Amino acid sequence: MAKRIFRLKSLFEKIVFGLSPVLVAALILMGMLNYDIAKSFIFLSIGNLYPAVPVKWLVTASILAISSIGVIGMFIVTRMILKPLYDLLRNIQLIKQGIPEPLIEIKSHDEICKIANTLNEMTVELKQNMGQLQQKIDHIAALHELSEASSKRLDEEKILRIALSTGIKGLGFERGVLYLVNTEEQVIEGRLSVGMTDFVSEREIQKRRVPLYGTDILSDVVRHNRAYNVVDPAHDVRCNRQFMNETKTKAFCLVPIRTSDKVIGMFSADNYFSSHPIHDEQVGNLATFANTAGLAVENVRRYNELQTQYEELQILDTLKSNFVANITQELRTQLTPVKGYVDALVDGTLGTLPEEQLKVLRIVRENVNAVVSRVNQLVDFALVEQKELKSELQPFDLVKVIQLCADKIEDEAAGKGLKFYRFLPESLPAVNGDPEQIEKVLNSLLHNAVKFTLEGYIALKVQRHDDLAKVEITDTGIGISGEETDKIFEKFYQVDGSTARKHGGMGIGLSLVKGILEEHNSSVEVSSKVGEGSTFTFTLPIASDTQDPKI
Repeated sequence: MAKRIFRLKSLFEKIVFGLSPVLVAALILMGMLNYDIAKSFIFLSIGNLYPAVPVKWLVTASILAISSIGVIGMFIVTRMILKPLYDLLRNIQLIKQGIPEPLIEIKSHDEICKIANTLNEMTVELKQNMGQLQQKIDHIAALHELSEASSKRLDEEKILRIALSTGIKGLGFERGVLYLVNTEEQVIEGRLSVGMTDFVSEREIQKRRVPLYGTDILSDVVRHNRAYNVVDPAHDVRCNRQFMNETKTKAFCLVPIRTSDKVIGMFSADNYFSSHPIHDEQVGNLATFANTAGLAVENVRRYNELQTQYEELQILDTLKSNFVANITQELRTQLTPVKGYVDALVDGTLGTLPEEQLKVLRIVRENVNAVVSRVNQLVDFALVEQKELKSELQPFDLVKVIQLCADKIEDEAAGKGLKFYRFLPESLPAVNGDPEQIEKVLNSLLHNAVKFTLEGYIALKVQRHDDLAKVEITDTGIGISGEETDKIFEKFYQVDGSTARKHGGMGIGLSLVKGILEEHNSSVEVSSKVGEGSTFTFTLPIASDTQDPKI
């Protein structure tokens, strides 16, 4: 259409500028060819008015005047035709740029008028579409801003204030109030406002309290869980007259703020300053936004609840760790003399005893040693929990430490009919670590392997991998399911944690292993399959050549 109008305009311009000199020349030529006729006509019409002027001059001036009038007339007529074309062309160019201009005023009733009317209809439709698109953009922008705010773990007050501001201003409203439901006191309370300071302060808004199950329209929002577009609050008995007068509210809408299971508050919004009507689509956008705001508030509240519970659990965990540390120290203090006296009696230091009594004392000593071992394990566990376990890292002979641990566990494995294999290198450089702590790691892993293996074998393998010494302990025991492999290193967790457990233990051995190895900047890994066995692996760094092993 724009091209056609442009061509039509150019054609008219060419005709005007092309015919103008032709017309002038034609008039002059006609005057020259018909000089006598022109002379007679001019003399009769104006010669009597100017008798002193020569007739030749009068004829020439008259011909020029008539020519000028003709040219000017053509320009005027052409301008009357071209101006609407200019307006059409300008509006089309602006519409192409997304700038709808005011409607074109056309006074004629020709084809140009039809084109202008069509263009006016397109302009009106474009303005409507652009308005709807802008509302959607504002809606998405408001949702995005609220989503970003809620992802920053702000407190509830900040989330509510951001929600009110973005919801009211971002969706095209001018004023707004946010109300929250107080379930403890069974009331709806004013909380925040935007654009209301010229009428009522936020403190006065916060003093407004409406019964949760009263007759006010705020109560209806909670009771029926629905939005309201109140066009004439002055004649709605549910609206508070005093508040309407104070805020000079002429029309407003209310939308509920929902969480996953209930209404926790509502938005009130109006257009007081411009008096623009509130459309249902605008109310729907605010209702959608309110749902997002409700989820954001719910997330903040749940996060705060979890944070509070976590802090309480940390306090309880600290108390538990302190209790374990205190009670184990107390038990070790009491057990030390008991163990000493039993050892002295069995060794004959305090005199010779009959064989029957020695048998009983040997059983007592065995059980006392087991209790002392458990208490010492609890002491180490408490130190790990309190971050007070100090490892003295130094070069030591890992193979010798492994041989000592293997000698202790081999008899225990043989007592259950299990085979015990050692795969140790002929030579292994010293490793860097605390030999006493690593011995506790080996004893715990080997003891678990024997405890959870009913038949088959236990294999202990050591090999070098670059600058690391790798230790593997494999068994053919009951195995561990994939769901439990990440839990077995948690404190007090046990694989057979039912009330009818077949295996003893306190569930702290692997947790202690993990803590000790972390002190060595290492970790323990496990691969297992239920019914086929498990393999526990950890590594220690090879010491430098300049360091000599202490063991």
